[in-house]
Amino acid sequence: MKENNKIIKTVCIVCSIVVISIALGILLSTSGNKIHKKGLKVTDHEKVTIYVFRGDGCPHCEEAIAYFKTIEDEYKDFIQFVTYETWNNTANSELLKAIANERKIQKYGVPFIVIGEKEFIGFSKGSGVGMINYALEQYQSDSYKDEVKEIIETTNATDIKSMTLKEIEG
Repeated sequence: MKENNKIIKTVCIVCSIVVISIALGILLSTSGNKIHKKGLKVTDHEKVTIYVFRGDGCPHCEEAIAYFKTIEDEYKDFIQFVTYETWNNTANSELLKAIANERKIQKYGVPFIVIGEKEFIGFSKGSGVGMINYALEQYQSDSYKDEVKEIIETTNATDIKSMTLKEIEG
């Protein structure tokens, strides 16, 4: 009888641990996929620009663009998106190279996403949520600095062609 009670208690403890672990896993994974916008107010700051350097036909770039399109209207008061296709536009490719050089990045690919003083190489939905949260933090901060805008202004490239998300087909 005592042996059965020990087994039952052990099973109950193990089950409790499993249930708690699963609940914590769900809680942590869903909280990491939420965009935090509590207390966000429209300010007199400029909108934060999210620059997306992409390649036509790149599946990761397409995933990033699709994700950003789904949230663009919701965050239009705080964030704007500008994209540069780099595989078929030499000037855009040179701009990406200049930005990477300025940031001392030797190996990079697309999507290459820049928000202020931070860059992200590659894309997943989880990283996209992180990017948006970072951009919203930058919007509320007095220290936001649009480094890409500064590089573009100091570059004499005339063939740079940007597109908004709405201009991209798909």
